[in-house]
Amino acid sequence: GTRLGFDGPKGAFPITPVKKKPLFQLFAERIQATGRRYETRIRWFIMVSETNHEQTQQFFDEHRSFGIHPGQIQMFRQRMIPALDMNGKLILSEKHRIFTNPNGHGGSLLALKDSGALETMQAEEIEEIFYFQIDNVLCRVLDPTFIGYHHKVGAQMSSKVVRKTVPTEKVGLIGRVDGKLGCIEYSDISETDAARRNADGTLVFSSGNLAMHMLRVDFVDELTREGFSLPYHKAIKKIPYIDDSGNPVTPEQPNGVKLETFVFDALSFTRNAVTMEVARPEEFSPVKNADGENSPQTARRALTELYARWLKTSGVHVPLNEEGISAHPIEISPMYALDDRELTKKIQQNLKIEGPLYLE
Repeated sequence: GTRLGFDGPKGAFPITPVKKKPLFQLFAERIQATGRRYETRIRWFIMVSETNHEQTQQFFDEHRSFGIHPGQIQMFRQRMIPALDMNGKLILSEKHRIFTNPNGHGGSLLALKDSGALETMQAEEIEEIFYFQIDNVLCRVLDPTFIGYHHKVGAQMSSKVVRKTVPTEKVGLIGRVDGKLGCIEYSDISETDAARRNADGTLVFSSGNLAMHMLRVDFVDELTREGFSLPYHKAIKKIPYIDDSGNPVTPEQPNGVKLETFVFDALSFTRNAVTMEVARPEEFSPVKNADGENSPQTARRALTELYARWLKTSGVHVPLNEEGISAHPIEISPMYALDDRELTKKIQQNLKIEGPLYLE
């Protein structure tokens, strides 16, 4: 939660419009509600790092795992790897400690293997993994349509995308890389290529990766069985260090290279995959920054507007402000309704919204 000015794991950040439920609770309720709908028990595997494992576990313990049986949740740690200075030398974070950083979200696949979680999945005859990142408040957990397309074609790994409209948006691009399906990180594409447009004005490279994937368990096993297949990417960063005299230094300019793996690089190893485009207002509103674009404020507004559309579909009048959006914060617990169809079956048609609304 550092970029949000929050002291704790990002999943513990309070996010919902009315009750300010943390991200972990929002998704815990979606998982529970989905399991209830399909009369099954859903396993939740949560990747943590060395720096936040203890805090995350404590947070779940304090909140009694938000109603999910603790046996359904398994936390597993990703690896930490050293960073390098501009001359390729190791960096010291303390006099006797090498600076390390988490090995990126691609490390989730290796960590599943390292931790025994993959073995657990195989023992429990789990065939498919739904992968998502904790900060997208609109993530549709275990979307049956997405799972259906993925399963129907026997895909090894599948991806959800939204259409990019602004060249500078910081999302990767799904496409062909050297003839293979892949994803180019936004920082790896030139400004000229990112801005290229078709005759109708749409972006040539427009399939924005949402970091929502389906992966077959046997595919992950194949990738990790004999070492780790994913490549490392470099990121030039400002890294605090200890100088030759043993003094701590906080650099003003980038001084080192962090290495990371990206989960989407697994796409290039697939023999079969599905790419599914979805509507941005329905499925994508990440929390990346403390304010402005992709912030808690925009995420709460996106949730309110999602729930407002559900209510309108159900025949409920939603008062609007001068900007044409809901005049009041709205929150619908996943335990009350997972989607607009479920809401329509439950909602009272004469419901009046005169202030913040919470349905549970």
